[in-house]
Amino acid sequence: MSRHTSGGNGQRMEPSAALAVVKNGMRVFVGSGCAAPRTLLAALAAREKDLFDLELVHLLGMAPLPGAAPGSASHFRPNALVLGPGLCESVAAGWADYTPAHLSDIPGLFQSKAIEIDVALIAVSPPDAHGYCSLGIHVDVIPAAIAAAGRVIAEVQPAMPRTHGQSFVHVSALHAIVEAHLPLLEWSPPPPRDDTEAIARFVAGLIEDGATLHAPLGRIGTAVWAALAGHRHLGVHTESFSDALLPLMESGVVDGSRKSLLPGKIVASACMGSAHLYQAVNDHPGFEFRPTDFVNDPATIARNRSMVAIQSGFQIDITGQAAGESLGGRVLSGFGGQADFFRGAAMSDHGRTILAMPSTAKNGTVSR
Repeated sequence: MSRHTSGGNGQRMEPSAALAVVKNGMRVFVGSGCAAPRTLLAALAAREKDLFDLELVHLLGMAPLPGAAPGSASHFRPNALVLGPGLCESVAAGWADYTPAHLSDIPGLFQSKAIEIDVALIAVSPPDAHGYCSLGIHVDVIPAAIAAAGRVIAEVQPAMPRTHGQSFVHVSALHAIVEAHLPLLEWSPPPPRDDTEAIARFVAGLIEDGATLHAPLGRIGTAVWAALAGHRHLGVHTESFSDALLPLMESGVVDGSRKSLLPGKIVASACMGSAHLYQAVNDHPGFEFRPTDFVNDPATIARNRSMVAIQSGFQIDITGQAAGESLGGRVLSGFGGQADFFRGAAMSDHGRTILAMPSTAKNGTVSR
């Protein structure tokens, strides 16, 4: 819970007035994923011709960033700490940057000023009667960015759910508040395939009742959650989750009753999915949203007995080395939390790591 970290006053402003503090050469942190502050980003893009050498630091980007398009003559330069599909081409072409970092380490990089933040642009829920806003569906590294930034500008999104955990920031920590009227971005996983569903059945057979799970977003992770419908007393400690988790909660498969760390709680740093998912996490005490220096910390992950970390990858060689971040020198996703969760599960009492992926690519023409 953050309060009065850097002398803010929570003054309500128009977007252009709030962004007047952004100057040439600054490093600006942009909030994550489906909680991107799109009203502020649009207002920042409108100032592009007046600003030079502006670095936009962010995690997984779901909203378009100024300067992200390959070949654009932008005065802004995105710097991704986790790569999403929309920025891979730009990084490969040299129009954007990627800074490798484990998700568990990123808050410390902000706090130590190894990555110094001048201005943080974030999205929050409307404040409650006590002046507290929630970071909602993306907590991840944002509390550290708020604490480290010289100025914090918050976009209030009425659709942002109030999530429980370490997700609250007081208006006194915000230098400016901008009203927004956009729905939250939604995300859908790729459609299932026969091979991924078969893989998911194999993975489910390796998971015991009472285990605590981490599974990735995407086709493999979605299929794994669906394949676990016959299990009992599962727990969840994961980086992020989508709608695929909700049926297991509703049926009682996921109840967290045998978790050794925060029993009964679904622990995550973010979620991405449909409006139905966002409604489900709103004010739900069964969800515990915490920053990545807790959720992704291998020592914290290892406190979950029978921790099972499931990840996917791009290729694996005959010695067992797996490529989950890049392919042939081309970065496709970056470090993210894969190593964090594999290390944590390996240290867990009765823990297990599972790398799950199809054996071929490109319609069976290329071996992985």
